[in-house]
Amino acid sequence: MSIELRGTDFEKGPTPLRKFDSSDSSGIYAILTPTEKEHKWRVLYFGESGHLSKRGFPDTHEKYPCWKKEAGSDNNIYIAIHSMIGKSMDERKKKETELIHSGNGMPPCNEK
Repeated sequence: MSIELRGTDFEKGPTPLRKFDSSDSSGIYAILTPTEKEHKWRVLYFGESGHLSKRGFPDTHEKYPCWKKEAGSDNNIYIAIHSMIGKSMDERKKKETELIHSGNGMPPCNEK
């Protein structure tokens, strides 16, 4: 399954965060929560990582409390991945910044 967010194809997801296997994930990730409209998502956060599992993801992520507050519960937090395997940190950060600042406003957990 895939999803397009702000003009970028996220090849993996949305997947419930608690069921996500971060072992091979390098790239941009979007933290999402479903809206009342079927198959519609609200972006809570965009981030980048060379390897998500090395961050103690998601529990030790500094924005995890914001994700949970915005989504209402752990059960409403989803993740989607835009793979950037083989890309440098600078390339990932550039794409992350583009996504954060495009669209109709900054995601709430990127603001705080």
